Amino acid sequence: YKLLGKKAQGATATVYEAFDLHTHKNIALKIYNKVIDDNTGGREVLTFLHEAMIASKLDHPNIVKIHDAGVDNEHAYIAMDYIKGYPMSERLRRKQFLTSAESLRIMHAVLDALVAAHQQGVIHGDIKPANIMYDKRKKLYILTDFGAANNGSSLLGNEKRIIGTPAYMSPEQLSGNKMDGRSDLFSLAVTIYHLLSGTQLFTGEKLSELKKNVLLQTVELDSLTVPDMIKQVLAKALQKKTYQRFADASQMLQAVIYCEQRLKQQQVKP
Repeated sequence: YKLLGKKAQGATATVYEAFDLHTHKNIALKIYNKVIDDNTGGREVLTFLHEAMIASKLDHPNIVKIHDAGVDNEHAYIAMDYIKGYPMSERLRRKQFLTSAESLRIMHAVLDALVAAHQQGVIHGDIKPANIMYDKRKKLYILTDFGAANNGSSLLGNEKRIIGTPAYMSPEQLSGNKMDGRSDLFSLAVTIYHLLSGTQLFTGEKLSELKKNVLLQTVELDSLTVPDMIKQVLAKALQKKTYQRFADASQMLQAVIYCEQRLKQQQVKP
């Protein structure tokens, strides 16, 4: 791979645009920030490569495609599709908040991806604006970064570890309890609220305060300037108890499709 330019940098890894010398295509190359040597634990490398092990099993147009992963020249890497576009977090930065129609399109795309992932037993675990990319060329919303994904694998050990972004987590994830696909539905609803309003649904100066708010705070959606039917979808996905949410991503997707149809009917009325 030939590096072309840095695209993003995080605490764990840096993402570059790169040129694949074998396929002659541009790809995104995610490189682990630490050099792999005797001081780097094998567990750290395995945790980083976990994303590739999970996501490579998923083949869906709304899920980022993994091409290759491994360790080369003392660096762990993951090669994936290069998405010519931007993350939804960029919309927040520009204060370009979603319309009702856009919010439904994003939910539709992400839920399509989640139906496929959940069918393979994969829970994404870190749905947030930064992990939903818009591909300007394909005009698709794509779910990325399966670094916090869980498929019941014991490769990373069995101890309780909270991996993800706390402000978007479900109550059960933030508490370190067992999760299923309904946790992703909660995180998606928190994400859509943020993208619609520009404000985070749950906040806290300390993690303990944030956790308390996620677990106990009553969700108010009255401030959202969207039709009541969209608020109802979000409200159901945001229930504290998993059994009060949609049964699965497929059921929430059907509710979103119904909202899309209703919105189109309302727009064509004279």
